[in-house]
Amino acid sequence: MTDQEKSKEDQRINQNADEYFDSKFPESPLYIGPGDFECTTDPNIMLVGKVGSGVVICIFDPEIGVGGMTHFILPVAALKSFPKVNGDPGIRHVEDLIERFIRALKAHGAGKNRIRIRLYGGTSILEEFADSGLMNYVFAKDYLLRKGLMVAYVDVGGTECRRIEFHPASGKARRIKLRRTGDTEALRESEKAYLEKLRLLS
Repeated sequence: MTDQEKSKEDQRINQNADEYFDSKFPESPLYIGPGDFECTTDPNIMLVGKVGSGVVICIFDPEIGVGGMTHFILPVAALKSFPKVNGDPGIRHVEDLIERFIRALKAHGAGKNRIRIRLYGGTSILEEFADSGLMNYVFAKDYLLRKGLMVAYVDVGGTECRRIEFHPASGKARRIKLRRTGDTEALRESEKAYLEKLRLLS
């Protein structure tokens, strides 16, 4: 068995996949769930997002070495009315999240004309919304475009959820596809819980 094959086998049998992946890096992992964001210049921090139908946005300014991650999911009412989402009260929570994220990056000195933006996710795992992943991606790209921000890299769609490991001080990112049924089920339940939270806040 090669080292690569052994690594894959270790991943498969390890019950705590996060612990397995986190042990591969010296940086401390900081998990970014739906509705969260973080930005930093700290080289000892690795931002981690596990995403299904939502979208993880990673932004990096190479000139000053600052980066950040946010993770959003459109509320149920917006998914039902897509693409006419502007009338949904829950949208303000998503837009406010992205706005606060961008303001925090600017406060760290990030420049609009220097930043590099990556999008990850958009895997539809909610049974009642077959195209929810695509809707979340289209919203993210359109919203950023309206703000005059261009997306440099996209990894969305498909049938598998993703784990994103982003090093904000260097801009390096790694995408791992989560193929275990348990990972998908856990993300599905997490997304449902967050969407219910958004419903109650609207």
